[in-house]
Amino acid sequence: MIKKIPISGTKLPIMSILTCLTSLFDDKQIVFKLKKKVREYTESEHVFFLNSGLSCLSAILEALKNKASKTEVILPAYTAGSLIVAIQKAGLKPVLCEVSPEDFNFDSNFLDKVVCPNTLCLIAVHMFGIAAVDIEKIKSKYPDIIIIEDACQSMGTMINNKPVGNLGHLSFFSLNKGKNLSTFGGGIIVTNDISIAEKIKAQVIKSKKQSLIMKIEIFIKLIVLSVIVNPIVYGLLYPIVERFKETSPPDNVEVKEYTGLQAHLAYSLFKKLGTVSDKRYENGTRLIAALSSEKQLILPQIAENSKPAFNRLPIVFRDLKKRQRVELKLKQAGIETSRMYLKPLHHMFDLGYAWGNFPNAVYLAGHLLTLPCHPLLKQSDIAKIIKIIKNA
Repeated sequence: MIKKIPISGTKLPIMSILTCLTSLFDDKQIVFKLKKKVREYTESEHVFFLNSGLSCLSAILEALKNKASKTEVILPAYTAGSLIVAIQKAGLKPVLCEVSPEDFNFDSNFLDKVVCPNTLCLIAVHMFGIAAVDIEKIKSKYPDIIIIEDACQSMGTMINNKPVGNLGHLSFFSLNKGKNLSTFGGGIIVTNDISIAEKIKAQVIKSKKQSLIMKIEIFIKLIVLSVIVNPIVYGLLYPIVERFKETSPPDNVEVKEYTGLQAHLAYSLFKKLGTVSDKRYENGTRLIAALSSEKQLILPQIAENSKPAFNRLPIVFRDLKKRQRVELKLKQAGIETSRMYLKPLHHMFDLGYAWGNFPNAVYLAGHLLTLPCHPLLKQSDIAKIIKIIKNA
């Protein structure tokens, strides 16, 4: 089949990209406008931009380790391995927490076992765009621990009618390819804590400047990205695209500035964030409702006070052979799926844990399959996904 629907898709209008050229040389004004937009959206006083979500975490950790002598960072046992890279680069120690089989975020019931006097901060990851709902409770229970929200996959997700990103002490978003709002690279840090903001500002100032050639390369990549999300183009070029998909954590983190070119596009995309997020929520909840009767599946439990802008929908198959059949049949039908992270963090890195620790995370890594939820998905595509899963 020539047509292939990508696992993640962000529509980037060509005209919006072309107008970004006006910010190729003079970018201060558009960055200021975007900062104001993000400040209003997140209700955060201090906003910073860098070249990726990972760079944002790196800058945050460098800032926090200079603020206190504590060295341990708690994070879920099942999440992106790149978080470990940033933590270790900052000279800090990763400490893992078991994940919840209900929403695939960290399980706060295990925190008492891992929190200690040396705990500097906790990274609460809103996995797949599903809100980690216990942040305010954790913040109240452990007042000496800094709570960082990893909102990289959850731009547009709401909890208690407010966007994720302002529940902890600070948060970071990703604007990389495949995210809910993408400018083919980029990251945002927000906080209302002025003492933390001052230290982050010092880290951002030290970020590497982007040359004109680098900016032009980004512009070309944006053009390519805007074309390639078309299912026919994606299908034709998939053998090439597949080679560039990231399958392992990066070796290092290079902190660079966020360009005015990308800020211009982000400002344009922000205007449509509500509509796009609603569509992601609609597509994800339709899949959950249709598959809820399938006893062989474990579906995410969505809290009543949250409205996830699904980056993708995670489903867990009790029967591994059925997962393999579904994966193959969806591929044959021209619908891309993803296993996401193939291993829990303590299987990716030597962190001092036994192989059998964190059974929920281990099970999730082995049995998970994620489905597309983006607005480029048609209702007929969703119906096809449901039919294949039920009949496989």
